[in-house]
Amino acid sequence: MAENVATIAGGGGETAVAADVFAAAPTPAGGATAPAGAGASDKGAPAPAAAADGAKPAPAAFPAGGVSPFPDDWREQLAGGDDKALSTLKRYGSPRGLWDKIRNQEKALSSRGPARPGKDATPEEVAAWRKAEGIPEKADGYVEALTLPDNAVLGDDDKPVVASYAAAMHEVGVPQAVVDKTMAWYFSETERMQTALAERDREFFAESNAALRNEFGADYRRNVNAIGTLFVGHEDVRDALLSGRTGDGRLIGDDPRIVRFLSQLALEVNPEATLLPTAAGTPGPSIEGRLKEIEGIMRGPDANEKYWKNPDIQNEYRQLIERQQKLQARGKAA
Repeated sequence: MAENVATIAGGGGETAVAADVFAAAPTPAGGATAPAGAGASDKGAPAPAAAADGAKPAPAAFPAGGVSPFPDDWREQLAGGDDKALSTLKRYGSPRGLWDKIRNQEKALSSRGPARPGKDATPEEVAAWRKAEGIPEKADGYVEALTLPDNAVLGDDDKPVVASYAAAMHEVGVPQAVVDKTMAWYFSETERMQTALAERDREFFAESNAALRNEFGADYRRNVNAIGTLFVGHEDVRDALLSGRTGDGRLIGDDPRIVRFLSQLALEVNPEATLLPTAAGTPGPSIEGRLKEIEGIMRGPDANEKYWKNPDIQNEYRQLIERQQKLQARGKAA
């Protein structure tokens, strides 16, 4: 019994000992009853406090007369030689305090609902428990009854994730309301993260673009366009590569290091890489063809405005001449 008392007094779930403790309270030695009208000085027990008008008086710690029906060593008797139990019982000023603790624990236990079935429970017991707890009979019942904010419905890409989660939750017996709440948080958090990622991508592109424009200067458009010539006929490879992400989560196609490397590679591999690719993304005029176009502008009626006062086209013409010379040098070396 001492073990049971220690469990109850310390906050455990055993309550059967209440019958042992309070079923029959011993009377004072000799069987004498307390004299009527005995005061608070008897046995040191305080007299009940007077109740305010209309208020229900607090229950007395002891029966009328103020004499405890329990012996002074009631704690020792209940502890039965168990020092740990005795230490716990000393927290209570009277058996009434211990009983209040037991009664409160019984109320708490009863408010928790039915106990989880054990491993030897019958299918009927398990089904009854699930019904009482709001748990579907099968895992897919979570998905069928799933309720999301704003009447949102699952997309085809989401269903496998939710089904996997539902299966895991069904194993541990989670109520439908908890699954609904968790899934609502999951989709809300996913949307928040996607929005944040898109914003980071926009910021990174702006920073990268500004840095490359400052570095390339007038050659910015030429260098960026040249990258496309590396993937002519292999646009799927281009999209897969440039839409990927680096180790730190940045888009590869927006990384200035990647743009710098690919543009340099494009111009080295193909010196005739177009300065202005066509709308279809294929290479535009060859070096010789573009030189002839610019030379035509130089001899045209608007040469002063379109060429001599246009530093961009002048710079382009010089670069074309340099590329032509390099290409001719390579041909001679071969």
